[in-house]
Amino acid sequence: MNILVDDSSKIAEIKRRPFLSLINDHELVHPDLVYHGISYKDAFYLDAWNGDREWFGDAERKCRQFVDSIDAKQILVATQSFLGFAMAFVLGRENVSICLHTHYAAFYAIRIAGAENDLFHVLENKIMERLKQVIIKSAKNVFLVSPASKRFFHLNGESNIQIFTPGVDTVLFKPIEKPARRSFRCLYAGRWSKDKGTGTFVELFNRVPDVNWIVIGNEADTKLPPNVQGLGTLDQHALAREIGLSDVVIFYGKWDTFGLVALEALSCGVPVLAHAESEISRIIEDKCGFSFRTVDELIGLVQILMAEKHNLKEMRSEARRTAESMTWSRSIETLMEKMNIG
Repeated sequence: MNILVDDSSKIAEIKRRPFLSLINDHELVHPDLVYHGISYKDAFYLDAWNGDREWFGDAERKCRQFVDSIDAKQILVATQSFLGFAMAFVLGRENVSICLHTHYAAFYAIRIAGAENDLFHVLENKIMERLKQVIIKSAKNVFLVSPASKRFFHLNGESNIQIFTPGVDTVLFKPIEKPARRSFRCLYAGRWSKDKGTGTFVELFNRVPDVNWIVIGNEADTKLPPNVQGLGTLDQHALAREIGLSDVVIFYGKWDTFGLVALEALSCGVPVLAHAESEISRIIEDKCGFSFRTVDELIGLVQILMAEKHNLKEMRSEARRTAESMTWSRSIETLMEKMNIG
């Protein structure tokens, strides 16, 4: 199944493109798709559900070898990447337990459409329909990482849905003593991509120039203002230290089903400013952070916290207490109980 686009631009190679088995063959989805800059490499990984790419045969063979080499009572497929698709095929969808830990519909749609436009909403709905048809309805168990995921995946009363909330390593991610400094330190850690909302980051940095912004992730191709320090990709120990040194962590993931880096920030005793659509905004509940919907709201919160920096002590303590109630050991115990593993 493919997307057909208007060929008026005479770019023949974009006329017909495999795309995640979402659309009935020969259906014109959007006449302007050709102008959204889709390249073959963008679409290559999107038709994984077809099972007809060159990688599939080798992945299937390796998955079968792995399954045959272990004596597992149950297997939880914790990714819907290439490996996840192949493993679900090997196990049989009706026998598999899967974990949907990303809002896949928005994740794919924003990468193709580039913004929340008409094309975005068309693709999001088509992807959601396909997700429910191919994965959610047929799996033995579907583990979601938060109640917010039910809203993202348009679920209502399906009997195979379970909630498995991730945990945090409270030993690695712990409060550290911050050096005396005059500047207010805000940190963002994560992928630099449209689905993470990073398109408005430069505006944010420029409008609050007296903040010491720290960016961790793959932002290398972006020209950052002078008040922004880009640290690239860090290992977990370095990440924990940089979070611990910060006054607040920004979590911009509107379509994130949970927000592990935000929980790691709470474990470090660092308040979080989170997008209101994310699950982590429900967890902070104004006790160890605040939620926002727009750039203006986020800027207002940063300015308030800068002015009241000396009053953040209780919020830091509440952040740590929240994280201590959400450890990995508790999460795994819950998962084993729901999978009936004794």
